[in-house]
Amino acid sequence: MAGEFEEEVNDLGTIDLPYGREVRMEEIVYESGMRLLRMRMREGKRHTIIDVDAESAAAWSKMLGDWSSVSSA
Repeated sequence: MAGEFEEEVNDLGTIDLPYGREVRMEEIVYESGMRLLRMRMREGKRHTIIDVDAESAAAWSKMLGDWSSVSSA
């Protein structure tokens, strides 16, 4: 079908969050070799899916790490 891409999905793990929320992370590898991190966020019946590239994932990771260091002290 036109517009569809073949992709390989590799499960990276699931994080259980407070209040029954959950984040599942997957590596998506397209035929072209492009790799993205897919985050599937579940909050009750609501689902949000975000695909990010390596640069964005690194920036997100740094922000989370910085916040965690300050907040858990």
